[in-house]
Amino acid sequence: MAGDWIKMRPELLREPEVIGISHRLGVTRQHVIGCLLGVWGVGDQHAVSRICPDGTGTIEGHLSRYGMDDIDREAGHDGFAAAMEAEGWLIRRDDGISFPEWDAHNSRSAKTRACESKKKQKQRAGEAKLSTKVSQVCPDDTGTKQGTREEKRREEEVNTLSPAPSQGRPTSKQEVLDYAKSHVAHWPMPPGCEAQVFRDKLIYWVASRFKKHGTWYDEISWDATVKTFGYMKPEQWGKMLEEGAVKGNLHLATYKASQPIAATQSHPPRSKTPELTKP
Repeated sequence: MAGDWIKMRPELLREPEVIGISHRLGVTRQHVIGCLLGVWGVGDQHAVSRICPDGTGTIEGHLSRYGMDDIDREAGHDGFAAAMEAEGWLIRRDDGISFPEWDAHNSRSAKTRACESKKKQKQRAGEAKLSTKVSQVCPDDTGTKQGTREEKRREEEVNTLSPAPSQGRPTSKQEVLDYAKSHVAHWPMPPGCEAQVFRDKLIYWVASRFKKHGTWYDEISWDATVKTFGYMKPEQWGKMLEEGAVKGNLHLATYKASQPIAATQSHPPRSKTPELTKP
């Protein structure tokens, strides 16, 4: 069936939580990914989305009557549930087991957002015109061409992010704003930033970024940004997005480097990924 799938992102292998679980259990990260596939698979089939009872207002995926041993069996590794709990990816409740922030990747709405994002990427790629290049012939006598696959991949990336003007790329300020509004319509917002005013700031930054650099920010990068700066208060998010919109920053992390915002968390922020720190 079309809905029988779960979201496993390529960068999941390098998530701090995955690395933490591998260290706690003394196994490889690849082994952890396999265990997570089993755990999240049963969650996808049987977990019910509900508002967290702790009053945070976030959505969790709840497995009624499941215990830690049940999770270990689904993972195929003793102690895996405890390791997930230690890394903040599992919560023990009186009535079962819960997965925090379920709505970000694994709920039905998350699947819908992922499908829509993939559909838009395919549409933009189909509308873009691939440039033709002549590749050199390999020095052996096979007659194959060098770099064909790599060149095609780069062309697809460029065309997906920045369609040519003749193929319907927005040019006027209003067209860019309208497209940015639909582009980020289903992106999850940071905790406390659910009000429309924060999404408007996100829209203006994404539009300003496109006008300056000619590329659209993608949802996967936005998810990573939200996770990296998850400790910030709503007013700090507002300032960072406003600064990004004014300067057309390629990455929001550049704002933190130029105008540090005092951290309000009780624990140090996660280290930034290279994608977020490059100029």
